Amino acid sequence: MKFIATDVTDSPAKLAEMVTEQLKKPGFAIDPYFYRSHVTYQWELEQVIYKSWIYAGHVSQILNKGDYFLFEIGED
Repeated sequence: MKFIATDVTDSPAKLAEMVTEQLKKPGFAIDPYFYRSHVTYQWELEQVIYKSWIYAGHVSQILNKGDYFLFEIGED
């Protein structure tokens, strides 16, 4: 996996620490760490995206009967 704009000191322990700190600040925007963390990204893929999301496109992408579209999610 190629990481882009990630925190090089990232680890599961750092993710746990950042979550704990974030929970102390309800109502505030999430820390930028969560947007650039490869550990957060991997966790979201495994625990959210691959387990529960149903992907669909916009009706404008299917112009004719039998048309379809294909896209990639995460590392798949």
